[in-house]
Amino acid sequence: MVGNFIGHTKKLKNNTIETQSLRDHLLNTQKYAEKYASDLSLEHVAGLAGILHDLGKYQSKFQEYIIESTRKGDQSKKGSIDHSSFGAIFLRDFISENFSEKENYYDFLDFGGILENAIFSHHNYLGLKDYINPDLMSPFLNRIEKFKDDEEKKRQLKNVKSYFTRML
Repeated sequence: MVGNFIGHTKKLKNNTIETQSLRDHLLNTQKYAEKYASDLSLEHVAGLAGILHDLGKYQSKFQEYIIESTRKGDQSKKGSIDHSSFGAIFLRDFISENFSEKENYYDFLDFGGILENAIFSHHNYLGLKDYINPDLMSPFLNRIEKFKDDEEKKRQLKNVKSYFTRML
């Protein structure tokens, strides 16, 4: 069941663990992102980023990590399981699969790239990944290619997509 995936945990003072389902976390993030972006008339864009930002938490590896680290109170592995790439790659694939025949495909791809970067970078304390560096390389595109070349991540992405579409 999709609701059994954990989005966030918190260890309480009495040593019990409070959890928020991943489904609730994604839908709440979408709702708040839409609310805060409405003044800019970007509520749908922000909502899309909000609902996709933690999609990679549907990975079994991430679920094992979050359960174990919360149980032990061990944060030493925090950030060791990539979860932010999955929402970005999901969006990229969705655009390619649904808009490639459209006349304005590249507009959708450009729009998606901006959102993908925000999703990739949502835990990056340095901010968004740069699209190009002084060596004329693209850290952003390198991250996409690295993901696409990783067979295990591609397998996990299929599972993540399945869980996410059932959540909706």
